[in-house]
Amino acid sequence: MELKDLHFIELDSSTLENTAFYLAFSSLSFNRGIIFKRIGTQPAFVLSEVIENIDKEVLDIVIHDHNAVGGLAVYTKANGANIAVHDFIFDLLTHHDIDKKWRYNDDDYFTEFSSEYNSKERFRGIGLYEIDVEDFSRRLLLMAMLGSCYDKMENYSKVMISKFIGSLLTGNDRIIVATQPWGEYYIGWFTCFFVIRKTDVVILGVDDYD
Repeated sequence: MELKDLHFIELDSSTLENTAFYLAFSSLSFNRGIIFKRIGTQPAFVLSEVIENIDKEVLDIVIHDHNAVGGLAVYTKANGANIAVHDFIFDLLTHHDIDKKWRYNDDDYFTEFSSEYNSKERFRGIGLYEIDVEDFSRRLLLMAMLGSCYDKMENYSKVMISKFIGSLLTGNDRIIVATQPWGEYYIGWFTCFFVIRKTDVVILGVDDYD
């Protein structure tokens, strides 16, 4: 069964939303600019069969510079997510159950594509990257450190982030990150994650300081 033939629903994400990290992060001034959704099908195994068919190939090797300021990695090279992953995410975002459903700050749609990325072939050029848990933790820490131009996140910690990740990850999940927006006029975020789990997909996108 192809992705376009599935019926997607928003699943309950209250367990994730009630973690200390997300509660603190989403309370910042730009909280309406966050897209945090858990997407699945009913029954769940229908989506799991599609996910199982995604190619496991990874194109590149992650190289970290652990001497970076503050202990944060400099991402000189990241795992290039393969074509199957790009196509899966594009098909998910353009699915009729999802497209034009969520807005950033009640303004631009999360799935509003610029002409550069508005086809499956063009979207493959956006550069999605597959990251590991360590990488994911660093990027969440960077999000916490940056906050927004309106507000800063107070009292964040690696323990808080670790607990959020523990609530989010279920096993052999694939963590995909997009580091540039696909929206018209470069509307987007400073980071967006897609966590492809066994039976659902969790999306965490943060608006670009709106």
